[in-house]
Amino acid sequence: MIPQYAPVDLRTKILSFRKDAVRLNRGDMVAPTMAIVYPTYSCNMRCFGCISNAENAHPANIGIDKFDALVHDFASMGGESIEFSGGGEPTLHPKFADLMSIVASNRLQFGMITNGTRPDACTAALVYPGTRYLRVSIYTSNQVDGLRRICESRNNLRSTCRIGGKILLGSSSVPAVEWLTEEILDAGADFVSIKAKRHCSDDPELLPEESRVSIQGTIQGLRDRWPGRVFGGITKTKQRGSCWLSPLHTVIDALGTVWVCCYYQDRVEDISFGQITGVRGSFKDIWYSQSHREAMQRVIIPECDFYDCRFHVYHDVMNEELSDDNSHLAFI
Repeated sequence: MIPQYAPVDLRTKILSFRKDAVRLNRGDMVAPTMAIVYPTYSCNMRCFGCISNAENAHPANIGIDKFDALVHDFASMGGESIEFSGGGEPTLHPKFADLMSIVASNRLQFGMITNGTRPDACTAALVYPGTRYLRVSIYTSNQVDGLRRICESRNNLRSTCRIGGKILLGSSSVPAVEWLTEEILDAGADFVSIKAKRHCSDDPELLPEESRVSIQGTIQGLRDRWPGRVFGGITKTKQRGSCWLSPLHTVIDALGTVWVCCYYQDRVEDISFGQITGVRGSFKDIWYSQSHREAMQRVIIPECDFYDCRFHVYHDVMNEELSDDNSHLAFI
């Protein structure tokens, strides 16, 4: 069964990229459609199990010139969307409003994953008509008030942005999942996404099977109670075969480093392949370089299984699609 963490399911998403997947499968390189950007390594929370705590100890912010050059290049290559998330809290970037202005001037679609502790800053994203979603990661009850203010701003601005609450569920927080789900929806969120903490002592995968089945039952009960508004679960995903679809997106951190994917912190090998410099043309050169292909070859597949990467599902779906003689998706 394919996990679904948001209103648009993963199978539908990846099949919309079929044409690029065909080219990648042939050995060609394609331009990224989405850019995941970590504007800052600064964070005002220290969440247990966060994979970026080490980076948070050395705060850094992406430079405006670097970001402007990146976005210009990305858009000129045919890029369509930018997501702010990652190694810190995006709204803590000292020039967050300027970053949003650059996104808007290039008419890109925008999304953001935030801890919701700076709702006034989130308004700068909600003002932009191209903002498609804000997903607020909720770890404590204190964050619910921030989520409520964000939802109120969205409604006052008559924005069409979808706002979701994200629960990263550890074995220790299972007793609170029903209460948190209800609080998030009561605050005005459109949906709740539940995912398991991974690669830490609080990982539900470490629990006995009986306990894992019980947690899945609790989440299924929440989905039944709020159909179409509660998504997710704790079922572990795995990478089967090689990772070859990563060029559908790009990942750039607060230092301007370009990575194969966003799960780079716990890897033995270096899967970076360049630095954006603020000179227009540099990102495009990096993207189509031999260094990019070599970095993809350095990916150690067992390390892909530390977390529930969405590309696990994407590869399953696309490998099946491109090997299925009965497929008719190449026809109108």
